[in-house]
Amino acid sequence: MRGLVVLSAGYAESGAAGRERQRELVRQARSYGMRIIGPNAFGIINTADDVRLNASLAPQMPAAGRIGLFTQSGAIGIALLAGLHRRGAGLSSFISAGNRADVSGNDFLQHWYDDPGTDVVLLYLESIGNPGSSPGSPAAPPPSSPSWSSRAPGTAAAPRPATGCRSPASRTPRSPRCSARPG
Repeated sequence: MRGLVVLSAGYAESGAAGRERQRELVRQARSYGMRIIGPNAFGIINTADDVRLNASLAPQMPAAGRIGLFTQSGAIGIALLAGLHRRGAGLSSFISAGNRADVSGNDFLQHWYDDPGTDVVLLYLESIGNPGSSPGSPAAPPPSSPSWSSRAPGTAAAPRPATGCRSPASRTPRSPRCSARPG
């Protein structure tokens, strides 16, 4: 086993004792060569034909498609899954990472950067830990996959949204506001 999805709450979000429990959980997992999604996660879904995994609290498997979706919030993840389902959009994979004690959005950006089954990446982030550490970050956008990200509103510490998007065709910035039109 190379990974662990922890849906349970009661870790870093619950105070000092929870933060210590979370550090110990990560330490133990790493000592066995494992990575952790969560804790306090909604889960993961992979629709690839050779995988077909629903290790989440979602009641149904979404349609297969070419969208990779990462969310830190389970509630936002539920809403996005429902909205994509209503629109007939399929997913390559879905991750709701909760506390992000180990695996983060940067890790999945790296995965999707190399994944021929993912053409578009959607991110909902409540915070950005190390924005320049992956090829999918604003500092180095992926050459072949458009990305869209959103941040949680309402906190002074939250980073400002990106001021531009890059077109995969031209690799040059588009207008200051992202739009659905082709680059």
